[in-house]
Amino acid sequence: MPGPPPKPSAMRDLGPRLHRKKNKKEPKLDPNLPTCPGWLDEIGEYFFKEVGAMLVEMRVMTDADKKALELLSDAYSEYRANRAVTLKSGSTYESYKVDKDGNSVLTMTRPRPEVQIAQNAWDRVFKGLKEFGLMPAQRTRVEKIGEKKKDPLKEFQDKGSRIGLVKKGGGK
Repeated sequence: MPGPPPKPSAMRDLGPRLHRKKNKKEPKLDPNLPTCPGWLDEIGEYFFKEVGAMLVEMRVMTDADKKALELLSDAYSEYRANRAVTLKSGSTYESYKVDKDGNSVLTMTRPRPEVQIAQNAWDRVFKGLKEFGLMPAQRTRVEKIGEKKKDPLKEFQDKGSRIGLVKKGGGK
């Protein structure tokens, strides 16, 4: 199917009106933060609770989203661990070869494996944040729940009735 993937109704309700019809049969779940899994490390657990609380506040997090948030938290933890290695040791290392005389000779400078691992983890984090609607581009399209835009015609009629130009009750 061409085009962007469909958004969940909770995300659609926060954003601008779309031309696509809503799925009226979509299951409705109460927003709540699932329990944090025990297998996440300290950084992953912190991320799970912090981001999960934001998603509950946005009213888009349910028990059904637990696995997606777990994977996102694990990818974030993996990114942070590998990024720490590259910050401490640098993003490259030098490889040496021993010649016939027993002298080591610099053959080339190579990127650390942690650089690629961190990049892959960052890509997963970025995609996960986008799926949950937590990137700046998605936030610019979000409207707060409960804030309804005023109808310009209704606003004009109200203004006219206040100054006596339009009678309330349809004008007849």
